[in-house]
Amino acid sequence: MPAQDQNDLISRIESWPDFPIEEAHKLNRNRWSDINSPNAQKFSHREPEEDIINFFDNFGSVIQAPLLDLGCAGGHNLEVAYKRGIFPLYGVDISSAFVSDALARVPSAEVRAGDMKNLPYEDNYFRTIVARGVFHLTTANGLLVVLGEANRVMTSSGILYVMVRHLPDEDEKPRVRKFDEGNKFTYLVYENPLSENPNQNPIMVRNYVQNQENLREILLYSGFKILEMGNAKQNPERNRKGIYTVCEKIF
Repeated sequence: MPAQDQNDLISRIESWPDFPIEEAHKLNRNRWSDINSPNAQKFSHREPEEDIINFFDNFGSVIQAPLLDLGCAGGHNLEVAYKRGIFPLYGVDISSAFVSDALARVPSAEVRAGDMKNLPYEDNYFRTIVARGVFHLTTANGLLVVLGEANRVMTSSGILYVMVRHLPDEDEKPRVRKFDEGNKFTYLVYENPLSENPNQNPIMVRNYVQNQENLREILLYSGFKILEMGNAKQNPERNRKGIYTVCEKIF
């Protein structure tokens, strides 16, 4: 795509009124802070999804260690890597509640709590990063920040796997609304339908990039070349769909 079009999208994102990134991440962290909650238990004990298995199967020749699972939850994606003999493995999650479960699943991994906008790792270290279902858990401007952090900690020609939800699902629409009409991507998520309680406080913040072309432009701007992109089921049990992308760091 023309570089001018790419820069236009980034300029628009940077100019949009947006929810504060720090506050957004705090809300999202609190959502997962109780490991005994049904929401956390679902992610702590889930099995790997088809798209991540396909990534390891189809790109095994270029997936190399060290590998970081960004937003590792209970370690289900780390387990896929471990079973394929990839070592060393690292996992990081915004909620410390997941650390012990991920280590129980893959004891040889190094897992810690941390925020994807300020990753606790040195520059140019990871040769592969898996970021499945995590980059939409920030704001529109936050997406540029967290992709910049992923780029920072990744080696040249490293491989990045991304899967994001790009639109609100039908069953969620009564509980979400745009943060601001001038911002096309950032949405606030609520516990109950807004028709029932329009004055409730949000429980989460997400960005929805809307389509593959927008995601492609954002990734290219962030220094990643697209190797493969397509549709994925983010949560088949609830028919939630997303976009998956396999990228290579080019600058």
